[in-house]
Amino acid sequence: NGGGHLRRLDAAAQQAVWSDLMFPLTNHAHMAGFDTEIMKGLRFVEITPDRHIILEIKVGNYARNPMDNAHGGWIATVVDAATAMSKHLLAYEDGHPNAPEVSASINTTYVSAAPVGCTLIVDSFIPKIGRQLAFVDCVICRKNEDGSRGAVVATGTHILFLFGQLSPTAKVMDLRHFNSLPREEQQAIWHSIIDMLAFEELAGFDIELYKDLKFIEITDDRRVIMELLVRPYARNPMDNAHGGWIATAVDLVTTMAKQILALADGKPLVTDVSVSISTTYVSAAPVGCTLIFENTVPKVGAQLAFLACKIYRKNDDGSKGPVVATGTHIKYRVPSKL
Repeated sequence: NGGGHLRRLDAAAQQAVWSDLMFPLTNHAHMAGFDTEIMKGLRFVEITPDRHIILEIKVGNYARNPMDNAHGGWIATVVDAATAMSKHLLAYEDGHPNAPEVSASINTTYVSAAPVGCTLIVDSFIPKIGRQLAFVDCVICRKNEDGSRGAVVATGTHILFLFGQLSPTAKVMDLRHFNSLPREEQQAIWHSIIDMLAFEELAGFDIELYKDLKFIEITDDRRVIMELLVRPYARNPMDNAHGGWIATAVDLVTTMAKQILALADGKPLVTDVSVSISTTYVSAAPVGCTLIFENTVPKVGAQLAFLACKIYRKNDDGSKGPVVATGTHIKYRVPSKL
C-alpha cells in the first residue's frame, strides 16, 4: 500500500478505473436513484500530485432552476456525489479497499450562478479518512472556454460514515427508570453530572455555560427541556447573545440532552465528539433573558447520534416566546465511558 496506484497509470487506464467504478452506479436498475443523471454526467479529469481529485460535470437542462441556472438542490447533490466518488478514487490510489458509506453531514455554500450549458470543475480534497469517518471538501468553479477555472460557484463539505455493514440502531428508549424517581433525585443526578463536567481539570471553553445550565424536565414525547441565562459575558456589541455563544450552547445543551436520556434508559454515559454542528439564527436574545432549549434526539446509533434543538426566549409568565435559533448536532461515540 505504498500509494500512487492511480497516478502510475496512463490516462486511458485511469479512465478505465473510473468507468469500472461508475458502471454499477449508472447501469444497474437497483442502484438507480436521485443522483443517477449526475453520476452519468461526472467525468474524471485527474488526481494531482497534492492529492486533489478533479472532476467535471456539465449543467444539463434537467438541472435548471426557473432562472435557467443550476438548481441549488442539484449543486448540493453534485457535492454529495463528487466528494463520495473522490473518496473512492483516493482509496484506489492508496491501494485500500473501498468501504461503503452513508452521509453524516453535507454542507453547501453557494457563491455564484452556473448557467445551463456551462461545465463545472469540481476540485475535491480529503483532509482525513479515519476508521469510520471520512472528511471531504470541494470547490466548484465554472470552466472557462480556454479550459481554465472561472468563477467559484459553490463550496461544499461532506462527512461520510464508513461501514462494513449497516450498524444496528439503538432500541427504542424507555423512560420509566428515570421518570419514576422523585424530582429531587432527578435534579441530584443532573447536578452530579454537571459538577463532574465543571470540575477544574475538565474546565474548557464552555465552563460558564455548564454552571448556568438548568435541567427542567423530560416530556412524555421525549423532549428534554433545559434553560440557560444569557449573562453579560455572552454578549455581542449590541448587548444580545453572541452567535458563537449560541453555537456553543447548541453543542453543550444537545450533548447533555443525549446524556440525560441515556440516564433515563439506565444506559452508561459515553464519551463522544462532534462531527457536525449547524446553527440557524432567527431572532435576538438580549443579555439578561432566559432561554428555553427544547431538545430532541431523533436517533442514537452504534457510532453516531443525531441531536436537534429549538431555542426560545422565555416570557415573564414562563411560557415560550420567540424562537431565537435552531440547531442540529451529529456526534461520534467513542468507546471510553465517563
